[in-house]
Amino acid sequence: MRNGDNKRVIAYLQSRVVDKSLILDCIERGILYESKTHHNAVFVGRDENGKAKYAAIRGTLSSFKQDAEGSIKKYGFILPPNNPNSREVAVYEAPIDALSHKTLCEQGFIPQFDGWRLTLGGGSIAALEHFLQQHPRITHCVVCTDNDDVGGKVAAKVAAMPGITSARDPPPCGNDWNDALGVMQKARRNQNTARRNHSSCL
Repeated sequence: MRNGDNKRVIAYLQSRVVDKSLILDCIERGILYESKTHHNAVFVGRDENGKAKYAAIRGTLSSFKQDAEGSIKKYGFILPPNNPNSREVAVYEAPIDALSHKTLCEQGFIPQFDGWRLTLGGGSIAALEHFLQQHPRITHCVVCTDNDDVGGKVAAKVAAMPGITSARDPPPCGNDWNDALGVMQKARRNQNTARRNHSSCL
């Protein structure tokens, strides 16, 4: 059940340095909301008719995380591109990774990526297999999974898929893309502070 507002989810994701405009866009499109009882962040995966089929739940006040009961793995959380005819898709293990990667692109930390963004809900590639069936125009997959054994195994599975090329693009630092976002945001803040301090000494 949805909460009356999304204040805690917005505050939580902003504390993870995800761009606020991206958070609000996901809420407006109905793929992110705050649950009523525990105020968890709920990331929604929908089917071809727009019906919710999957939900990844993430605690806003704890490290709690799990898929909602009855979730179907082949329907992942999706961030669509500006160009609906894009032939690329990037895959991530979790929604916060996809949001973090897009934040890094939008804020100029890494090159822009105007392809689809799809989350797998861990190490399964069921969501990617289904996505490719529904989007036959896609010819290339960028594997943005974590810097660990699971992330490497996903990359190997994708590389072995027929009819599509792939490239591994792991986070440049940290274990996942949210780690990388935090590190790079902090480095920029420190750099800006150093510049201001230097200017004040001139």
